[in-house]
Amino acid sequence: MAIGVLVMLDTPAIDLPADVGSEPLRRAGRPRREESSQLSDRVLACAFRSFCSNGFALTTIEGIAADCGTTRRSIIHRFPDKDALLAAVAERHIHGAMDELHSTLRYDDPDPMSALRDACRFLLSVAMKPATAAFYRMAINETQRIEALASMMVWSSDEYERAFVRLILAAQNAGTFQRHSAPTLATAVIGTFMSNPLNRLLMGDPLMRDELHIDIYFSEAWSVFLAAA
Repeated sequence: MAIGVLVMLDTPAIDLPADVGSEPLRRAGRPRREESSQLSDRVLACAFRSFCSNGFALTTIEGIAADCGTTRRSIIHRFPDKDALLAAVAERHIHGAMDELHSTLRYDDPDPMSALRDACRFLLSVAMKPATAAFYRMAINETQRIEALASMMVWSSDEYERAFVRLILAAQNAGTFQRHSAPTLATAVIGTFMSNPLNRLLMGDPLMRDELHIDIYFSEAWSVFLAAA
């Protein structure tokens, strides 16, 4: 089940933290063999920052090359065009997000309700990251053109759902959430704690930039979810 994300093309830009995608500069030129992998990582990090800050159209391979201290030729050798570069950036970013997700969620916690509640709060915190909003604003607009990007976005949505199905099944085995199936509840969790707040942030809702309001949103949303489930 793909995460529904509403993207407004004219929404205000979200400033990224200074350290998002930033890397130390290096002298331009052909990298030594042992540096090749590190250079690819640096290119992807700089490209992520540029795509999120400037959007797809205003990002150039020349600009990325200058930012990470290499040459256009070196980038084209790895990523033949800007579409391929964006797909690679998305794959790197999404796999990193999934690694963080699975390392954070407590699938075998003896208190599955506590584990689920903390997982929902974690999901909301991910949705409220400036880098998450900036990435989704930029990437969703390009999915119709770039099949690999669309596939990666759908895979990430499915991976979120699988993770929360696993947590909800644990809660159901402990005797809670008996009214609905685990996939149905997982979809509700993702909509409540990720898609809806992320959409509001993308549309410029100032309340979704206020930590106190986000805490209030979570408390109220968790209570509503428990009552409905």
